[in-house]
Amino acid sequence: MDSRKRGNLPGDLLRGPVDPRPTGVFRIAFSLLLMHMVYRYLTLAETFFSDTGVLPRPVMHAFPRPYRVSLLDYVGQTWLVEALLILWLVALACLLLGVKPRLAAMFNYVLIVSFHARNVFILNGADHAMRVMSFWLIFLPLDGALLPGRRPVQVRGYRVPLVLAQLQVAL
Repeated sequence: MDSRKRGNLPGDLLRGPVDPRPTGVFRIAFSLLLMHMVYRYLTLAETFFSDTGVLPRPVMHAFPRPYRVSLLDYVGQTWLVEALLILWLVALACLLLGVKPRLAAMFNYVLIVSFHARNVFILNGADHAMRVMSFWLIFLPLDGALLPGRRPVQVRGYRVPLVLAQLQVAL
């Protein structure tokens, strides 16, 4: 039997058929978890992320922040922070429902990095794990997985992000 038919080529370790159902379940569960986190951030927006809270932007800029980038460096009013959080909830709803999931995952990553870089004093290990998983979510095969009215089929995708995301959860 030809080795191409068996799928034993070295290239198949990197790219090949991937069942999108587990990533679809992960997408739904992770977006629900992030929605809960964003809701909590929304209730604490003025305290932790605005200029009237415990860490105004001028004080925050006094701390050395190498390699930290945040959209909140340009937003200090409470209503603008709340507007960003509501936009984040909309992106997470799109991710939950599978509407443009890759774009929603990218938007989620930009916002989670922005909010985590705005006030590093309120973070813990779970926040760092969610930020890393948000990054890997961008590269997972999300299209066609557990969408309403669509039968799940195997898609051809990269296996490396899937394995790295699984390792991240395991570690």
